[in-house]
Amino acid sequence: MGLIKRLGLWLLFLPVQASLILLFFILEVTHKIFARRPSRKDTPVEGLCSIIVLNWNGLELLQESLPALRRALVADGGNHEVIVVDNGSTDGSVEWLQRQHPWVRTVKLDRNLGFGEGNNRGVKAARHPIVVLLNNDMIVSEDFLAPLLNGFRDPDVFAVTSQIHMPAGKRREETGN
Repeated sequence: MGLIKRLGLWLLFLPVQASLILLFFILEVTHKIFARRPSRKDTPVEGLCSIIVLNWNGLELLQESLPALRRALVADGGNHEVIVVDNGSTDGSVEWLQRQHPWVRTVKLDRNLGFGEGNNRGVKAARHPIVVLLNNDMIVSEDFLAPLLNGFRDPDVFAVTSQIHMPAGKRREETGN
């Protein structure tokens, strides 16, 4: 097909193409204006999160971090669940958890599946739609949870994060920067 014929066909169908673009634009704008999306703005988020703590041979870290997490949950007053995903520990972490912290649900993996898969297993076990991921070496403040959950009042929010404060004199390295 020659160049002239192609140009002629393109010009012939140009109004159809422009009309389709305009139609899709109008449909998109109309949808944004009139579509009723469920809103979380008026829905309380308290009691709706699952806090997942990934652990591998971190008994000493859990002994320090879980009491602070428990104090934060009590201060918040919500009915949150805590899940410790144990990545095949051999240091007695699971047994200690069951004895000392029966309020914690444990997902025991038979071997270390790594950071990503360990957290994924915790997310699959979560009972609530909002999931908070914590490393086992995180010592949370009593008021850490409410600001995170408040972010989810906006229905367009997918994820939120908190600020990590390092102890004095310790360099922040978790981001690689």
